[in-house]
Amino acid sequence: DKIFSAGDCVTGPATVVEAVAAARRAALGIVAYLKGEKYKEPYTINVSRGHWQALRQDDLAFLRDVRQSNRQPLHLISLEERKTTFKEVSQTFTIDEVAAEGERCLECSCTAKHDCKLKEYSEMYGAHPESIGGEKLRYNFDTRHPSIILDRNKCIKCGICIKVCKEVVNLSLLGFKQRGFHTYLDTAYGEPLPTTCAECGKCIDACPVGALDWKEKA
Repeated sequence: DKIFSAGDCVTGPATVVEAVAAARRAALGIVAYLKGEKYKEPYTINVSRGHWQALRQDDLAFLRDVRQSNRQPLHLISLEERKTTFKEVSQTFTIDEVAAEGERCLECSCTAKHDCKLKEYSEMYGAHPESIGGEKLRYNFDTRHPSIILDRNKCIKCGICIKVCKEVVNLSLLGFKQRGFHTYLDTAYGEPLPTTCAECGKCIDACPVGALDWKEKA
């Protein structure tokens, strides 16, 4: 007890990134111990859609501001100066350059990246979509509502949002269309969520996979 360790002594030979991550977990454990709190493991699920340039333009509709941004160039001293000095060859970034580098979009994250029940149970039971052949349905994002986004590609058709909207909020704004394999979630007549939507967020909170979510999280 009261011993916190990280790095190669725990995992064996590994990468620097893994060592830094282990050190962070150890630091969080120390902080929790000193505060008398129960230590909580960092998120174990982190889902990504992949690099934004590899996605369809329709799939980028849910993002507020997607633009290409190049890496900040390293500041290197000249070859001649290197011969006569012991200065570091590469200089550090300025504060503004660090901020610009941190704002670069490297990949499109999933809004339910840390708490997706589908991801959790798929890993638990060894379910892999690649093992299932046949047609794969693709839907465009529904971003017509000013605050809420609907991604039918994530929807697992559990119907929880429909039930919550009908029985808890008493509005019945959502429902299923079509039958069988082609069933999908939609609003009445395919129109945007009506103004009667109170934006209470109960359907979003109930969605286990992030198919319904706030635009501000994208």
